[in-house]
Amino acid sequence: MVENLTFLRCADAAVFTVDSQYITLRQSTIIGGLYGFFARGAGSHHLLVEDNVWIQDPSQAMWSRYHWCEYKSTAG
Repeated sequence: MVENLTFLRCADAAVFTVDSQYITLRQSTIIGGLYGFFARGAGSHHLLVEDNVWIQDPSQAMWSRYHWCEYKSTAG
């Protein structure tokens, strides 16, 4: 369980899982990141994401100042 945390300026995802089960992201704040929670893989199941705040791009830099492919090299 991931709970009551703050994630700042995550280039891709604050939480990234592959073939994971029984993951909870709750009551956390995510500021600056392409995804708040990203899961992939056929084995992924029982993922719970609730009561979080996600502000994808507070400065608008990701979409207005830079081309998306430059974001990782210019951010943070």
